[in-house]
Amino acid sequence: MIRDNIKGKGEDKGGGKSEGRSEGGEEGRGVRGGRILTFDIPDVCSASLIPGRSRPINGRGGDFNAGKIGDSVYIDLNLGIVAVADGPERNPSASSVFIKKLRAAIHGSPNFGSPPRIFSESLFKGAFEELVETANVISKGTDYHNATTFSALFTGLRDEGEGGSAGRGRCGLYSAILHTGDSMIFKISAGTGEVSRLTKTNHFLIGRAPRLFQAEFLSEIDEVIEGGDTVLLSTDGLNDLARSHGITTEDFLAQEIVGLNPRGITRRIGSLAGGAKIRLDDIGLVCLVPGAAICRHLNKAVPGIILEDAVG
Repeated sequence: MIRDNIKGKGEDKGGGKSEGRSEGGEEGRGVRGGRILTFDIPDVCSASLIPGRSRPINGRGGDFNAGKIGDSVYIDLNLGIVAVADGPERNPSASSVFIKKLRAAIHGSPNFGSPPRIFSESLFKGAFEELVETANVISKGTDYHNATTFSALFTGLRDEGEGGSAGRGRCGLYSAILHTGDSMIFKISAGTGEVSRLTKTNHFLIGRAPRLFQAEFLSEIDEVIEGGDTVLLSTDGLNDLARSHGITTEDFLAQEIVGLNPRGITRRIGSLAGGAKIRLDDIGLVCLVPGAAICRHLNKAVPGIILEDAVG
């Protein structure tokens, strides 16, 4: 795991905690054998890297995949970006390599300044376009064998009027997604608990396509994120887990996680994956309440992190 500007073991200045733990609570480094890498900012966001299983099992215990987890998670609340990526078995570090390149390219850009970031519509669109173009340029320069999926949510605090009325207690959001491959982004509505998928599965991959498959403002696909809504980004191992229950991924999430906070969601999925008796791909997760992430941290510098097992 890479942590920017975080001092002290396992805790950042914004109240986030990072750790590698097994199901039994044993301290670990997020490697195989059942250990799960986690990162949490209470009631705001939570992330996990969950190791898969290489074959179906019977009884207790399990046969975990022998290599490193090829999934990576990126959280940068200062920039308003959360993302997941899933690299190939032959090169599991490809996911984190891409994320690090993207992070390095956008840090220092005037479009991605220090918090609080309050956007007019044109400024948010400009930042989003830069983010998309940067991802596309990196994809074109990525080797075919270093392909990875990539799914990201980009949010910004909306300027509600001259003088920045958001600072007077109003907290509207601009939201957009970047997506390529078979990872996924879901929205869980605060009011109804409805689970909706925001992304479309495709065969475009970083390094194997000239551009992202999806780069859309949520308003363009008739979606909006309200202050209390939750967003879950996941790699495709979550589909394996849902299939083991004989239901769609959306129905699985509606059945298992609605009503939980971000930490509860990632821990619930980790627990269910740990008890699965099927072949299961790794699962990289990040769960976020965007309204809380932006509105509660307007005047805080929350260091960005990359949660990774296969260090690139």
